[in-house]
Amino acid sequence: MPRAQPNALDQYKNNLASARQLAEHPQFSALCIDIEAYERNNGRLTEIGWCFYEAGGKEPQVTHYIVSENTHLCNGQYVPDRRYNFSFGESKTASLVEILQALQDTVQQLEPQTLVGHDLGSDLRYLSEGGVDLRDMPVLQFDTKTLYCAHTNNVRNGRKLGIVLDKMDIPSGILHNAGNDAYYTMKLFLRLVGIE
Repeated sequence: MPRAQPNALDQYKNNLASARQLAEHPQFSALCIDIEAYERNNGRLTEIGWCFYEAGGKEPQVTHYIVSENTHLCNGQYVPDRRYNFSFGESKTASLVEILQALQDTVQQLEPQTLVGHDLGSDLRYLSEGGVDLRDMPVLQFDTKTLYCAHTNNVRNGRKLGIVLDKMDIPSGILHNAGNDAYYTMKLFLRLVGIE
């Protein structure tokens, strides 16, 4: 008789246990990414943000880029356009090629042990379509949507970032900005793994 496949919730719980175990390491580090795209054509990226966390009590480092060739594409009908509302420093405006190179340089320089995102698969797909494939990085990848499902013991609890932050009592500021979302997703990840 073939061996039964674990159900999705069991897989999510195993991922959460792995993330918690990894986070206990004194050299633990994680890179969280977030992408914002044009609401009428998801192939047109408008912002890319990332947040790097390193064990040792330092505040996570946040980077936010606005895609210069798409500044004329404004959201607002389905999702808010908050590209100019970065809360953790100054946004940088550059071409998509330059931004993707900066992200690749960051990954090579910092060598994170984990890659994190809220609905990470979508963000990785956007990056891959732009020529940067982080899906094959030799690091563990964690999606805070599924980790939250494991935390709540409910496979159907994959919710929007703002809702999950509220449920986890994590104060948040302006969402739907790629840099801010990367920061708050990192905060969520750290709470789920027991660091904060």
